[in-house]
Amino acid sequence: AFPARRSARPAADRPARGAPAEPSEPAVAGAVPDGSQQDPVRATAEATVIAAAGEDRDATTVIAPAGGDDRAAGATPRRDGLLRPFVLSVGGVIITVAVAAALLGSTDDGSGEGGGDPAAVPLAIAAVDDHDPLGGGDEHGDEIGRVADGDPDTAWDTEGYETAALGGLKSGVGFLVNLGAVEDVAAVELDLGLAGADVVVTVSEDRPAGDPTQSGIVLGTATDTSGTVRIEGEPVTGRWVAVWFTSLADDGARYRAEVAEVRVLGP
Repeated sequence: AFPARRSARPAADRPARGAPAEPSEPAVAGAVPDGSQQDPVRATAEATVIAAAGEDRDATTVIAPAGGDDRAAGATPRRDGLLRPFVLSVGGVIITVAVAAALLGSTDDGSGEGGGDPAAVPLAIAAVDDHDPLGGGDEHGDEIGRVADGDPDTAWDTEGYETAALGGLKSGVGFLVNLGAVEDVAAVELDLGLAGADVVVTVSEDRPAGDPTQSGIVLGTATDTSGTVRIEGEPVTGRWVAVWFTSLADDGARYRAEVAEVRVLGP
C-alpha cells in the first residue's frame, strides 16, 4: 500500500469527499494582489504581448485599442511598425521638394506686363537722350532727363500726333539710355503715364543712328501698355538701350507716349 498523500491545505478548507466543488473565478492575466482586476481588454492585450514575445522576440506586436477590438487576442505579429516612420519621412521630403519646385518654376512669361525675376540687378545709367531720327531730330529733348531723375512725379513725353501711328509721319520715336560701359541687359522697366502705347526695346554696342530696330538686337516688345511695364528676354550685351515707341496712347486730345521713370536691369 502507498503512504497517504499529504496536503498543504488545512483539512477544514478541503471539501468533503463527494461534495460538489465550489466554482472558482477564472484567472485573468494581470490580476492585482488586492483582488481587483484590470480591464478585460487590457488584460487580453497584455496576454497577447506575452504570447508573442515567446514566439518571436523581434516582432512588433499590435496592441488593440481600448473599446473591445476583438482582433487583439489573435493578432499576428507585424514587422512593418519600424517602416512607418521611414515611409512618413520620405513622404515629407517628396512633398517639400514638390512645393519648392512649384515655387521656383513660377516665372514671368515675357509678355512685358510686370513680374519677372525679383533678383535682377539694376544697372547704372550714365546718360539719356531723346531719339527722333525719322523726324525733326528733337522730341522734347529738354525734358528727357526726367526719365532718370528718380522722381515719379516728373515725366517726359513725346510730341502730340494726330493718330496712334504717329500721324503716319514715321515708324517710331523714343529715347536712348547710355549705360557708360558694355553690360549684359536682361530687362527694362518703364513707369508710363498713359495707357495704350506699343514699345520695342533694343540693345546695341554702338549708338543707333536711325531706327534702332534696324541696327540693334531686340530685347523684347510690349503692346497696349499701361502703368509699370517690364520688357525682358534673353540677356543682350551692349552699352546703348533704345526705348522705341511704334504706337502711341490717346491723351484725350492727341496721341503721345509718356514715361516717368526707366530702369535697366542686368541678369
